Amino acid sequence: MDSSEVKEKLHQYIDNGDDALIHMMWEMVTSYNTPNNFSTIEQYNRDIEESLEQFKKGEFMSQKEVKEQSEKW
Repeated sequence: MDSSEVKEKLHQYIDNGDDALIHMMWEMVTSYNTPNNFSTIEQYNRDIEESLEQFKKGEFMSQKEVKEQSEKW
């Protein structure tokens, strides 16, 4: 299947898709087009350390909470 056929099929999925499919496709496309925000390995490591500190403070969502939030989309 060439690119034009794939585009046509994707348009059909979008036109006929439910909200969950549309949002899933949107997230995939926007994450694909988002550049890597880490300018250096040091920045990457700082972000990991910050995330670990947030986790230690209990600043996170459970899988159940994530699921409930995603169902609202």
